Amino acid sequence: MATPNPVPTAPAEPVVTLSGVKYAAFASQETACFQATVLVDGKKFCTVSNEGHGGPDNFGPVGRQLSLAFRDSLVRFAKRLNPEAEYSFPVAIVDARPSEDFEGDYWRTGKVTAEEILSALVGRALDAFLLERDFKRALSRYLVALHADGAVYTWKLKDKRPGAWAFHERAIRDHAAKNGNAVTAVLNALPFSEALALYVKHTEPKS
Repeated sequence: MATPNPVPTAPAEPVVTLSGVKYAAFASQETACFQATVLVDGKKFCTVSNEGHGGPDNFGPVGRQLSLAFRDSLVRFAKRLNPEAEYSFPVAIVDARPSEDFEGDYWRTGKVTAEEILSALVGRALDAFLLERDFKRALSRYLVALHADGAVYTWKLKDKRPGAWAFHERAIRDHAAKNGNAVTAVLNALPFSEALALYVKHTEPKS
């Protein structure tokens, strides 16, 4: 009996994360002002920075990698997401693109530069980093609770010692129940990844 040929699987998409993030909210005007190291699939890929004045992200090689070698690796990375991606295109091609082409995951198709693709994913990684950072701060200062109405509420704690939220949980649950909006989950009490997922689910804008 002939062995059926295995169905080819699509290569996994690259996972982009950031490390060593330095973010300046006060200097973030038209764009985020930050600098970081970009990791692709957990390995150092390049550096990134933006001055926050509306200009594009600036990418550079890490370690002793030469600029030309980095350029080649950047294009290979981009082609994993869009086979038509290149390092650059003639200005006429870029200028001819209508404004509606720049919505959503526009960079997945058509003639898009490698830096555009990486910049889009870096933007998402930065948003995720800042959300996680701010959520950690909230857990240390507030009792963060999901309520029956599907919204997340924070209750300020005067006591900043680790675990102080537990001393206030019962009073807050009783208060919420009396007001007809019972607490369904105290996020401080959950594993961080689970708490963060619930927080994102119930606070992200509804489309």
